[in-house]
Amino acid sequence: MQNYGNYKRILIRAPNWIGDSILSFPAVNALRHYFSDSYIGVLAKPNLHNLWCANPDVNEIIKYDDCNGFLGQFKLANILKSKKFDLALIFPTSFSSAFSVFLAGIKERIGYKSECRGFLLSKSIVPKMKFRVGHLAEEYLYIVSEVTGVQTSLSSIKFNLNLFPDTIKRINAIFEENGIGKDDIIVGLAPCATYGPAKRWPISKFIETGKLLTKNNEVKLVVLGGEGEEKLGFNIVSEIKNAKNFVGKFSIDETMAAIKRCKVVLSNDTGLMHIAAAFNIPVVAIFGSTSPIWTAPLGDNHIVLYKKLSCGPCFKRICPLGTYECFNKITSQEVYEKMMNYAMW
Repeated sequence: MQNYGNYKRILIRAPNWIGDSILSFPAVNALRHYFSDSYIGVLAKPNLHNLWCANPDVNEIIKYDDCNGFLGQFKLANILKSKKFDLALIFPTSFSSAFSVFLAGIKERIGYKSECRGFLLSKSIVPKMKFRVGHLAEEYLYIVSEVTGVQTSLSSIKFNLNLFPDTIKRINAIFEENGIGKDDIIVGLAPCATYGPAKRWPISKFIETGKLLTKNNEVKLVVLGGEGEEKLGFNIVSEIKNAKNFVGKFSIDETMAAIKRCKVVLSNDTGLMHIAAAFNIPVVAIFGSTSPIWTAPLGDNHIVLYKKLSCGPCFKRICPLGTYECFNKITSQEVYEKMMNYAMW
């Protein structure tokens, strides 16, 4: 194996989604342990900037919001070239994610062999197993292990997320203004999923479960999600008395601070599910078209509800059969009973 110990400026090409980025944090931490004195920069989408700011293993976040298209790739390459990185780890498997790094002339470019991009990489890694057969976090860890020679197991990882005190203070004030006190039992609901309806448990079921949970008036529900999905939150709070809708109202770091206040989070297979797990907040995770083998929340204190059908996991955005049977087989009563039996409060 080549000795990578002399590399002092390392670039991480980050995944493009919130959840995938969170699942790459253990790999970045393993990289930091090996290259303890190196400068680590992360190339990430603008909407992920505040997420990566919470990662203490990173020295710099480089945004590429205006670098789309062929000319944009050259513009991005010039930015990267000016920063003089000498090692790049490319976590996404797309051609474009490797192209700009190649154009930047970074000496060592490490990533998976996929999408005919092998010639763009100095080291093209053949996956240890088929994609989606193991956990996604393991796929990122494997890239790092190919560089360092050090194997890191999922059972040994720990998340270390730093939130700005001002963000925490702001969320506490917003909660207080909305009648949510510091001693209240808060249950987070994450009903959104930008990927598509095949990742969204029906809103009617979230409402039914929320009503069951709030029979005890001590429980306060907070509905969380991103911009463009506000209607989902409105539909829930319009039916449940002790629920507050914050969908589309928080930045990602504010959402993280809100999740950290929760006793438990009920979520689809989304980025917010992984944020909660990273904070060691118990998660009740509902899977439809995707696979819990690949993207289950990391940790031991979570419940995963998944009905394995002959057609799944299909990883489709929209159910090809139009039945969404994988979701319909999961009832609100079942979810409620799982949550209560787990004694999360």
